[in-house]
Amino acid sequence: MKKATGNKNIAPMVCLNAVRNQWRVRLEITQTEDGAEWYEEDFDYRPSGDEIRQLYNELVNEQVREQILNGFIYEGKAVYLSEENQLNFRSAASTPVRFKLGENEDGKPVYHTFESSEELADFSKQVADYIVTCLNNGYQRKDAFKVEYYLKE
Repeated sequence: MKKATGNKNIAPMVCLNAVRNQWRVRLEITQTEDGAEWYEEDFDYRPSGDEIRQLYNELVNEQVREQILNGFIYEGKAVYLSEENQLNFRSAASTPVRFKLGENEDGKPVYHTFESSEELADFSKQVADYIVTCLNNGYQRKDAFKVEYYLKE
């Protein structure tokens, strides 16, 4: 799926070529100052409602993964929440413990030392809460998706 921009009066699904039965589905159409932006995927057939919903779910899943990986901030520091880092954060048993949280804008490592078990437990709770919030937001977006909008003739 690719991101695209263009005219603000864009259809969510369009037949590109009736003879070849080529279709384009556009998801998350957002109005901008200059027009609109969206994500799109081309098909060699007219996709079904289930296929469109699956495509949307895959888009949301990818956005949620990206948000979890790169969106968490702890004490003003961006924290890279890869699965490995999450496991390392959860498995720390004693303090003080020093973790690499991520990298700054210059690509240099950012570290934080957790001096007490309370500080580490608070950090771990914030991480868990953040992940749950991201997942729940993704569930809400998927539940609110109106595939009927794409199936109009």
